[in-house]
Amino acid sequence: MRNHRAKVFRETANIDYNATKKLYYYSFKGNLEVANNGIVLTYDVTPASWHAIKSVQTLLSLWPSHQILVDLGYLSRKLKQELAKKKINLWTPVRRNMKQPVAYQRLLNRQRRQSETNFSQLNELFDIE
Repeated sequence: MRNHRAKVFRETANIDYNATKKLYYYSFKGNLEVANNGIVLTYDVTPASWHAIKSVQTLLSLWPSHQILVDLGYLSRKLKQELAKKKINLWTPVRRNMKQPVAYQRLLNRQRRQSETNFSQLNELFDIE
């Protein structure tokens, strides 16, 4: 892969794989903390291959919150327990083989849809992916 020769942002960017697009890429990953109304409260930029879970503590230290709705990338029993000790509720969607009340899942999906719309608008506005 030619990206191994990249010199720009060598200290901070790196290579990761997007399974949905079946594509390797050299880049960063942006993790955002967004209010219910869609306003970005804080952000963390990490190398592309970093797991999203590593950014949670950074984001919370910049903008504390007691209720957090995240995507499947943040699904972690250990993280949920760590945050519960700090009185922080971590709301995650579940995988298909996991059980969750239907009403609860609908509520999470509705809020996630709003967040995904906000992310799409940011991607379009700044021409990022």
